[in-house]
Amino acid sequence: MLGAVLRYEVESMDRDDILDTLRRQRALLAERFGVRAIALFGSQARGDATPSSDIDLLVELDPAHRTLRNYFQLRDHLQQALGSPVDMSTPDALKPAIRHRVQSEAIYA
Repeated sequence: MLGAVLRYEVESMDRDDILDTLRRQRALLAERFGVRAIALFGSQARGDATPSSDIDLLVELDPAHRTLRNYFQLRDHLQQALGSPVDMSTPDALKPAIRHRVQSEAIYA
């Protein structure tokens, strides 16, 4: 059907689903993107996410992989794997005003 728009509902993942997916991908994330550690934080970690919530991730990268290109490729990969928009930050990029809150609620995969 030419010109038809396909719509589908992606079932939202909960905290455990997100963490399971990240854990299953740990070796690939390390090898391909230089991920040393990855943690979930924000509304998904707290359990108060809504259907429109994104997934907030704190990502530690090997120094050799700290490039803008790698950052966006990693984000795109994670969005595809998790089926949801991803907002990523690195520990160094956290603003001092939110650093403690993010680190206290972070759940490492």
